[in-house]
Amino acid sequence: MKLLLPIALTLLVSPLNAYAEVEFYNNTCNKLFKDEGNKVCKEAVKGDAKASYAMARLFGDPQSGPLVNLDYAFYWHLKLSRKIVKEGLTEPAYVSTLYNTGVLYTDGLGTKKDIGKGFYWFNQAAQRGDALAMVRLAIAYENGAGTQKNDTESVKWLTKAVELNDPQAKVAMAKRLIEAKGVKKDNTKAIQYLKDAAAQNLPQASFILGNAYLTGAVVDKDFNQAKEWYAKSCQLNMLLACKRYFDLDTNAQGLEDFLNAKPLK
Repeated sequence: MKLLLPIALTLLVSPLNAYAEVEFYNNTCNKLFKDEGNKVCKEAVKGDAKASYAMARLFGDPQSGPLVNLDYAFYWHLKLSRKIVKEGLTEPAYVSTLYNTGVLYTDGLGTKKDIGKGFYWFNQAAQRGDALAMVRLAIAYENGAGTQKNDTESVKWLTKAVELNDPQAKVAMAKRLIEAKGVKKDNTKAIQYLKDAAAQNLPQASFILGNAYLTGAVVDKDFNQAKEWYAKSCQLNMLLACKRYFDLDTNAQGLEDFLNAKPLK
């Protein structure tokens, strides 16, 4: 997400330890910040959306280092998300805030885990065009996580995310096409989706392609193609792909075993 308000916040004291509940008041701002940071904090307390976004980003962004505080991050994400829905704010960074709120609830970060509330916020973000939220909705409907299982809805949201060129959606759709799960089986289309996602530097896509060419499960076996796809995935820091590439590159004696391997999952 892009910062809507470029600021350098100066913290007076280290963030407090985790709380079950957090509230921010002007006194809280005085305890935590000085100068511009104090001003932004107080604007956020008054309900300013840009300032609230800055606070949510400050406490939730890993790049903030010691300033990260997930309780504070959740407080500002939820506060801003409610405002976004109430006032119909549509800027992309605000839509991403809705998605992030879903993640915080679903993973229990800064708040008690609640996949039902996570689903609600994913839905809010997806309705506003966020592709990542659409993928999470598709997974939720597929597994009945926070909602009832509904494969039709799952495929619908996955299709929307694919149309938005989301690489994770392409991998998920490729798996459905291979397994004929909710869609008509189409290995050729599945491989193309995987290659598209790999071109977008998603390491999982390259890894799955390596498996496919190694085992011949969906395409003709091709040892060199398998090595190339594992290498690409390895370059994107997927350690299992690095191991597979190393095995193929060094274990000439075991080549026949690899080529005759059962499909890898």
